[in-house]
Amino acid sequence: VKTGAAAGLLMLAASSPAATLADCDAATHARTLHPAVTTGLRANAAWIDATRLRWAGVAGSGRYRLHHSATAAISARSGASVSGADWSLELTPASSALGKAEQLRWAWLGTGTDLVLPAAEASRLAPGLRGQLLLTREDSAGRVLAVTQIQHPGALDALYAAAVSAPMPGATPTAAGGSFRLWAPTAQAVSVCLYANGRAAARGVHALTRDEATGFWTTTLPEATADHAFLY
Repeated sequence: VKTGAAAGLLMLAASSPAATLADCDAATHARTLHPAVTTGLRANAAWIDATRLRWAGVAGSGRYRLHHSATAAISARSGASVSGADWSLELTPASSALGKAEQLRWAWLGTGTDLVLPAAEASRLAPGLRGQLLLTREDSAGRVLAVTQIQHPGALDALYAAAVSAPMPGATPTAAGGSFRLWAPTAQAVSVCLYANGRAAARGVHALTRDEATGFWTTTLPEATADHAFLY
């Protein structure tokens, strides 16, 4: 693993240019590609699974909507209509309570409003998790009454259950070269930087390929040997 100030994960988005050698050698762990328009929000909602979520501490009438932006461009201000979303979906109140096992797992959330993603829109969730998602409660005119971010673990567990039986993540020397595996289901793009050693400048940057079923990103590089350092 790369050592020094820039050791760690290099976070880039697919809507940005591909990672470069300059990114590999940057003095910081990350650079902001798309500053969020709406900031300072708490994450008071959580996905229960891939179709249901609970907004803790919120109860009452109104219109509940899920908004997505690939570039964090959503503006959601109290008393105004939401703008900047790539898409928005109306959620419906859940028609049944959580099962006993679910109640135990999600007891830490406390009480709130349980909402359901329409079945016809379920395919939007996986790509949606790779961008900005905000949940709003709105009045009949579409004005924001409350807004929150959403915690994703329940959705990730449901969508990427196949990852449990997949090979472990890591960097492994093989006869074909260095094999790289990173579990990053919400990433839009992943690259690996190669270094001759832990203090050298990057000598290459290579994109990894995403597996939609597991959320793993992988590649095998013939030029990567056991004495190389790397950074994702």
